[in-house]
Amino acid sequence: MKTRLLMAAAPALVALVAGQLLAAQTDSTTSASAGKSAPIPTGELTTLVSFAAGRPGAGGVITNSNGAHPRAPLILASDGSFYGTTWEGGPGGGGTVFHVATNGRLATVVSFAGGQTNVGGANPYAGLTLGADGNFYGTTAYGGKHGKGTAFRLGPIGAFTSLVSFDGDSGIRPNDLTLGPDGILYGITHAGGPENGGAAFKVTTNALLRRLVFFDNSSGIRPNALRLGADGNFYSTTSNGGPGTCGTVFKLTPNGALTTVAWFNRANGAYPSASLALGRDGAFYGTTFKGGDLSANRGAGYGTIFKVTTNGVLTRLVAFKRADGAHPYAALTLGTDGCFYGTTDKGGARDKGTVFQVTPGGALITLVAFDGSNGAEPNALTLGKDGHFYGTTRFGGTAGNGTVFRLTVSTTPAAPLATTP
Repeated sequence: MKTRLLMAAAPALVALVAGQLLAAQTDSTTSASAGKSAPIPTGELTTLVSFAAGRPGAGGVITNSNGAHPRAPLILASDGSFYGTTWEGGPGGGGTVFHVATNGRLATVVSFAGGQTNVGGANPYAGLTLGADGNFYGTTAYGGKHGKGTAFRLGPIGAFTSLVSFDGDSGIRPNDLTLGPDGILYGITHAGGPENGGAAFKVTTNALLRRLVFFDNSSGIRPNALRLGADGNFYSTTSNGGPGTCGTVFKLTPNGALTTVAWFNRANGAYPSASLALGRDGAFYGTTFKGGDLSANRGAGYGTIFKVTTNGVLTRLVAFKRADGAHPYAALTLGTDGCFYGTTDKGGARDKGTVFQVTPGGALITLVAFDGSNGAEPNALTLGKDGHFYGTTRFGGTAGNGTVFRLTVSTTPAAPLATTP
């Protein structure tokens, strides 16, 4: 199934969607090249996989043939294919690790058993990370010896090894892992600690786990995945807490020193649900789930795109208006053209989410609107070796259990501007 949407870029964006004109405003603008209108990007979406229908098992666990409800982006393998995870489903009902080729051929690599007591882990919320040794590493939010999550290793031929079980001392419900400059894996947990605000930890490939810091309300709570900066430190966001109570941007050294870099105050965004993307200019770019235009959504806003420097200058670039997308849930991805590509959880013509392009200056263009049949509530994108973007949706598709898709972005050459005699 293919979906195609065309939009023109201009200082005040006007989008033609299903025959209706929608004003898609941003907080900053870009100027066209002298004598020409701005190039027109187009997006074409191809559904590669619809995760299979399932049936409820014991304790409400959903089982099916190939997984359900992926919540994380794909990771690119050396041969140009991808690996991913699903939150639930699979033969065991506790989620899967899968391999998918660019032609949509999907194979289940690991099937987790359902339930928090599964020693091998259950319900992988995060995607995989490539280690310095060539193996993939990941986490499960539940299961393990203590029912509080695990970290695991996946070999090139699918050999699975459970490395550590979280017991609360290093947090509970671990999320994404990030490879550090020292070859050690660094990660965060969504909960645990004196204020149940989550933790940062590091784990070696030979299963040595160490907590770095617990998060609290003053520094922000519910941290998102770490991203390595050019200075060798990690940067990310917290979803709540901080001086503005709406989340923060923080810096974390490999030794565990935590510094609040910036915070959100609703007008510049609120409640970021994703990590950051490093731009070519050395600044980080990200999204917030709410905030921005506080005249919309009963004062809560529909979310933002922002830029933040490592010395704490935070600039709101875009405030979503719902027609152009709403509630961005996932991180941005840097394209080869220097623009960022991302997704929104809701909004668009059918309120099932969108894929967009945004320039570092904040010019936003909606490329695709999901309609349910081709997916709903998309996760972050991954750039493939073939120049296309690939991603997953948590819902939608033929069975409603999510999809894997490919996004092709093309640019129509700029047209000469009309001149007045």
